[in-house]
Amino acid sequence: MQLFIRLLVSALLAVSVIWSSASQAERRVALIIGNGAYKNVPKLPNPPKDAKAMASLLRNLGFEVVTGTDLTQAAMTDSLRKFAAAADNADVALFYYAGHGIALESKNYLLPIDANLRSEIDVKLGGPIDVNVMLDQTMSTAKVKLVFLDACRDNPFV
Repeated sequence: MQLFIRLLVSALLAVSVIWSSASQAERRVALIIGNGAYKNVPKLPNPPKDAKAMASLLRNLGFEVVTGTDLTQAAMTDSLRKFAAAADNADVALFYYAGHGIALESKNYLLPIDANLRSEIDVKLGGPIDVNVMLDQTMSTAKVKLVFLDACRDNPFV
């Protein structure tokens, strides 16, 4: 995970050099989520720390940042709503997620800390957050879209 963060920071710093020559009126928004304090799956110590570091870095690069750590489904949904409003017609919209994820039938899902998935039906009925739906609903009108998912995506039901 630390290598991923270092590579991501290096990439963002390189992009910031390019952006520094762009207009200062450019609207840059980001949603940063780091979930680690899971109730029903193994806890992860690093995602909240990584999210705080990423939020700080992006603020220093001129991003308006919506951030959250250890979010329940309700809190994740609230953060997604805030981000959708902020990202509407933004020049750059960035989404960073660190935490547990699941891949099921070619779809990727992000887990809120209160997810209690006992079978595939729990996934399909809306326990976790569908990445494609989330991106479509939050970043569809942004000119540039950047997505960073720091999550394994195994299927625990196989």
